[in-house]
Amino acid sequence: MLWILPVALPLVVLLYRHGARLPMQPLDWLGVPLIGCSMAAWCHAWLLVTRRRLTAELAGRSEELEESQLFLAEVVDTSPGALAISDREGRITFASRSAEALVGAARGGLTGRSVADLYRGGSDAAREVGRLLRQGGGWLSGHRTALVTVDGRTIPVELSAAWIHDRGGDARAVLGMVSDLTGRLEEEKRALEAERLRVLGESVAGIAHELNNPLTGVVGYLQAVLDEGPPPDLADPLRKAAREAERMVRTIRTLLTFGRRRAPERQPADLGELARQVRDFREYQLRVNNIAVSVEGDVLPPALVDPDQVRQVLLNLVKNAEDAIRDSGVGGRIVLRMRTGAEVLRVEVEDDGPGVPPELGDRIFEHFFTTKPAGRGTGLGLAICRQILEAHGGRVFFERPPAGGARFVLEFPAGVVPVSAPVPAPPAGALRVLVVDDEEAVRDYVATVLRSEDHTVTEAATASEAILRAEAAEFDVVILDRGLPDLRGEECRAEILARRPGLRGRVILMSGDIPDGGGDALFLLKPMTIDEIRVAIGRALAPPATLPV
Repeated sequence: MLWILPVALPLVVLLYRHGARLPMQPLDWLGVPLIGCSMAAWCHAWLLVTRRRLTAELAGRSEELEESQLFLAEVVDTSPGALAISDREGRITFASRSAEALVGAARGGLTGRSVADLYRGGSDAAREVGRLLRQGGGWLSGHRTALVTVDGRTIPVELSAAWIHDRGGDARAVLGMVSDLTGRLEEEKRALEAERLRVLGESVAGIAHELNNPLTGVVGYLQAVLDEGPPPDLADPLRKAAREAERMVRTIRTLLTFGRRRAPERQPADLGELARQVRDFREYQLRVNNIAVSVEGDVLPPALVDPDQVRQVLLNLVKNAEDAIRDSGVGGRIVLRMRTGAEVLRVEVEDDGPGVPPELGDRIFEHFFTTKPAGRGTGLGLAICRQILEAHGGRVFFERPPAGGARFVLEFPAGVVPVSAPVPAPPAGALRVLVVDDEEAVRDYVATVLRSEDHTVTEAATASEAILRAEAAEFDVVILDRGLPDLRGEECRAEILARRPGLRGRVILMSGDIPDGGGDALFLLKPMTIDEIRVAIGRALAPPATLPV
């Protein structure tokens, strides 16, 4: 209707000019189209300028909107969580790139698919998610479930979801975000395993303490009777009883050795003896699985190693070989072989099992790589073995024996190992000894051994009693239980030394558990033999220059 303005407006102007007098002159009528044309041209120009301005503004707004959409899409696609939107029928209408990558789908490959197809539990799992959403008022957080990938693998995930509402407030879609839990579950599994081992170690230490106390009396008195020369008809049974008691002692000490946790500590050690300890530790289970195990080869010189860490490496390799042979179902053999080289000490762990597939030989030392079924391996054992050997300045590698199977080789640097100072003999003459232990059998055994050598012995059953006796009388040596009920051995030792400083270096701690460092205190591991008691007293009374550092 804008075309009326260029004609009507000049006419109104003319009528106003002539005071609405008619008839008008011809020239007046000629001005109407002229004014109309000029007005029409002005309006057309205004319309063109306005349209161009609006077009430019619209183009700018469209560009901003497109940039915002691209930015939003990039944010969604690069989100740490995999995002997807499904409609009321459970069909996926949008999936981020991370969601597609998580299940191994191509770009756009999830659009149109049912969410139930992605759950490991199918429709049942999808209905459970819907039920939880309704129960939470349209909100779900931290729900653990599992998805199935395009190639059939199962991935544990954590799901959070929420309803998307329209303007009327009705739920028209569901937004879901999932996070891969594979790594977190592995960490949780390792943490649980570490906690289980910690509790197991504490339990073993407690059981060993309870067994070692009575075993101290059994082993000690058997040795004393055998040393005195028993009747001929009892000598052989007593020797057999002593051997079985010593076997119990070795078993308990092995359990304590493998269950302990402490900082690495290098010391001269016999690699062959460490291998034999590992053999003894697994011998029963290997025999049950029809697997023979032996320690063979050269007698190696001492190596400067951390015995616990080396035992850990050997145990891991023996356990791997045991698993491989057991899975074959036909039994087999494991050999721990010692070899001496010019610059290295070599320990081989060889088995006649199925071996390692050729294509996996270069990967077996990688972190988290394992050929064992799910739940039977973490893929960390061999990687830890390599770290331990490298920390010792050595190396571990894999070889294929000519006859088949697998051979893992440990190489330790050969070199000069510090020689321990000779053990001093106990001084001649009577000593005044304070023996402190809450177990009567242990206290009586140690006191009997000392009195048989003409020493004067004072006994105490508690820490408080020991402190009072040490304050009231002079003693040359104190033999003190580490696990007293009223005060720990180290604390009782400190109280005694505060009253009798001259006893520093002359307090011998006893325990049924393996020590993890006791300062300048000497140590007796229960059950102890008569000779071990003598040696400990000799060390306690030796001149300061020969005390162990």
